[in-house]
Amino acid sequence: MAEAEHRRVQRLAAQSAGNFGQISGVWRAAVQRIGEQWRLAHLAQMHANLMRASRLQAACEQARNRLPVDAAIAFTVVMLMLSLMVTAAVQVVTALTDLRGRNLASGLENLMSQIDPEFREKLPDGSSTIAQHIAQVVVKHPAIAHAGTRAKAVGKGELMTVLRDLSSDKPAAAIQEDAKVKLRASLNESVPGVGQSAAAISKLERGVGQWFDIVMDRLSDIFTRHTRVITVTLTVLFVVSLHIDSGEILRQITSSPDVRAKLVALSDSTLSQTDKTFENTEPATVAIAEIRKHHPNRAGEPQIMAALDKVPTHLTRCADGNKACMMKAAETLPRISGLVIKKTRTRPVPASTLATWKGQTRPIIVDVDIVAAGTEETYSYICVLTKGSAYVRRVMS
Repeated sequence: MAEAEHRRVQRLAAQSAGNFGQISGVWRAAVQRIGEQWRLAHLAQMHANLMRASRLQAACEQARNRLPVDAAIAFTVVMLMLSLMVTAAVQVVTALTDLRGRNLASGLENLMSQIDPEFREKLPDGSSTIAQHIAQVVVKHPAIAHAGTRAKAVGKGELMTVLRDLSSDKPAAAIQEDAKVKLRASLNESVPGVGQSAAAISKLERGVGQWFDIVMDRLSDIFTRHTRVITVTLTVLFVVSLHIDSGEILRQITSSPDVRAKLVALSDSTLSQTDKTFENTEPATVAIAEIRKHHPNRAGEPQIMAALDKVPTHLTRCADGNKACMMKAAETLPRISGLVIKKTRTRPVPASTLATWKGQTRPIIVDVDIVAAGTEETYSYICVLTKGSAYVRRVMS
């Protein structure tokens, strides 16, 4: 009996040991599988990170190869050259159409109409109003006109001097008698002074003092708007006629090392030419000279050369440059009773003076023809612009 019980206990112990071994094996297998899955997930994450870093590095290398620094410089040079072409074309168009002169005449017409309602009346021949006629005569007055064209700018003092001359018995410019009578009446009519001074002044002088700056500010806005319209129009014409495609230009630059090298080599000279173009006081004249220089006189194009030859020598001047010099020269004139400015003009500085000139800005000569005490005389000044201000010094002509 005891022996049977002993065998039963041994059999149960053997079964229990077998079950424990099976459970331990299953546990170890589960732990191994979990560890293997974790290692596989960790390896997959590491691989994904490496692939992401590799793609990012490849993208950076591709971008660096696609648009290197020299390609950016070359593309900038091309765009700058195209902008210079548009700028020169705008200057030529504004000069050939005399946009500044016509704009100034329109502004003076509005000014005269605002000063005296009688200037809005028609002339006896019905061709224009008195204000229109006076404005056209003023802008063509020899004291402020440029080489046979209309004046491009006029100061308040210059305008009053010209108007007094036109109302005189022997004006320097032809003016209809009816307009002269109205102008003289406005100059002779006295009105109370403006401000603290109670001295009476002429109706015309007070009107010019009140409205001149306002009208000229509006005039500048109008001219700027017209210039922008011309710029946009010429830009569109250039793009359409020359088939300018910035994307194609960039592709050719990035794909051709030789093109990039040549354009980069042109960057310094292009920037230098840009400075000369924008600093020149007569950009339209320079533009026409360059066109005439680089356009061969071919037998089949006589009309083009004939048109270029008819262009006036002095098409236009930079108003902020020559105007400032002429106004400064007029202010520097000696204070002589009865002095009248007949004509103001500019001319290049003689080569002998330029040879010894040490300034960074090219000067000009301003000649002022005056009449004082029945004697005609010319005062000549050398003028230079520095930071937007004009400095003059009298020289012997």
